[in-house]
Amino acid sequence: MITDPTTTLTREQLYERLWSTPMNKLIGELGTSRIALIQLCDTHQIPRPDRKYWATILRGLSPDRMPLPSGLSGSSPIAFTHQAPSPAVLVRKTIAQLGDDVPKIEVKPVMEVADIKHQNKQIWPEGGIMPYATPKMAARARAIENALVDAMAERGHQSGDDHRPGNSQPWFRIGGERIRYYLYEPDHNQRHYFTKSELKAEPFWVGGKGWEQRKVPSGSLKLGIVADYGISKLTWEDERGRALEDQLGEIIIAMEVVSAVAAKATAKRNEQAHIASIRTAEKERREHKAYLQDQRWERLCAVADGWHQAQRIRGFLAAFKETVAGDARLMRRAAKWGAWAEEYLWSIDPLPSDPEEVLRRLRKPKRRLASYEYEEDFY
Repeated sequence: MITDPTTTLTREQLYERLWSTPMNKLIGELGTSRIALIQLCDTHQIPRPDRKYWATILRGLSPDRMPLPSGLSGSSPIAFTHQAPSPAVLVRKTIAQLGDDVPKIEVKPVMEVADIKHQNKQIWPEGGIMPYATPKMAARARAIENALVDAMAERGHQSGDDHRPGNSQPWFRIGGERIRYYLYEPDHNQRHYFTKSELKAEPFWVGGKGWEQRKVPSGSLKLGIVADYGISKLTWEDERGRALEDQLGEIIIAMEVVSAVAAKATAKRNEQAHIASIRTAEKERREHKAYLQDQRWERLCAVADGWHQAQRIRGFLAAFKETVAGDARLMRRAAKWGAWAEEYLWSIDPLPSDPEEVLRRLRKPKRRLASYEYEEDFY
């Protein structure tokens, strides 16, 4: 297997690999998909062997190869980016490597209950779901679940169950990751032909066919596992000559492999979230710094505007006093009005006041100010 993240092949090298290695094996070595490899071959005009070619090789013969077309202009090296295998592929490889070391799980039978509703109620205490059609199937599912829980406990894994209204969700915690599993009896569609009494009672059921599709229990068990984040569901079910009880060892290995994949995905997701939080905090700091600078500039402009307005009013008062200097009556009235104007000037002119007060108005604010605080500082 190729361990480099990227593999580069020339057109001639890819031609040799295609005609010496089956495509199912080659796509695993190159870390690509079958469709992507076919598209690359069509783009670079690389012929591919068909099934007859490999069948002839299996018979011990040496078939002829289709020649590689020459004279392709602008041909560049072909890069293959190695993709991480899916959890299903990792599970198959791990089980193949273990071989006979896959644990054997003993399933102890459980006594059947005559009442199937009572049996389902024992398995799903919250009620609302009746996943098994017969007491025999319900007892078998209970035995498989008990064997699975005991085997996982021996391997040091915690088990639990999230009881929800009308449902129950069992899970195992492996290495900090929670793996949920589903054990149920699947159903399938089957034609139901109406009897004469049914046709007479409900003629609209027929629909011109005399039968309808109905879901009936399959008579087999199916178990699926799924991690909490980003892992597709893996399933096992009864097969010919191999019941679900014989596959529990592989299911346990699959749970441990899936938990390792989920742990890596969780670590990567946490790292991305941490980087995103750092970027967000840096952006907020820049925005806050720009806001404080804007606030400081607005304070400076407000103080300068107050000083400029005060100078204009003082000039106007001086000119007005010169105008009424010869009239005693107007001077008395202007004196009262001038006293009021001088008192108002002290409130808008920052320079005659305490220098500390002026610096307090001009200093850089340490936090975002509300509109009413901003107005009280200047007016």
